[in-house]
Amino acid sequence: FWQPAISFRLQSQGQEIETYLANNPYVWITDEEHHLQGWLSSPLSPGRSAAQQMTAVDPTLIAVKQEASLSEALATMLDQGILRVPVLDSANRFLGEIQLEDIAHFASRLIRAGENGDRG
Repeated sequence: FWQPAISFRLQSQGQEIETYLANNPYVWITDEEHHLQGWLSSPLSPGRSAAQQMTAVDPTLIAVKQEASLSEALATMLDQGILRVPVLDSANRFLGEIQLEDIAHFASRLIRAGENGDRG
């Protein structure tokens, strides 16, 4: 149920990130091996690197593995007070994210299916 998401490397140019942030509230930041390092939100401060402005994260606290259930993703969101969780592969590389909206949409489909007697 996770969705691919854009990420930028720590070495990315500020203008490239600013362009993305003009239409998005934040962007995930990874290292050269695509391991999650943190996120950036807009606006960026001129003259400071992405690494200097990034909110660093501990992936063991804020992310879920791609095999995680929606319940695990929701529990991480609630524990960390966030609306999106990054999804990592078995080598801890960033793959995408699960948004609270995705979980709500899935739950609403399950409720509607139950009301209609549809089990599949």
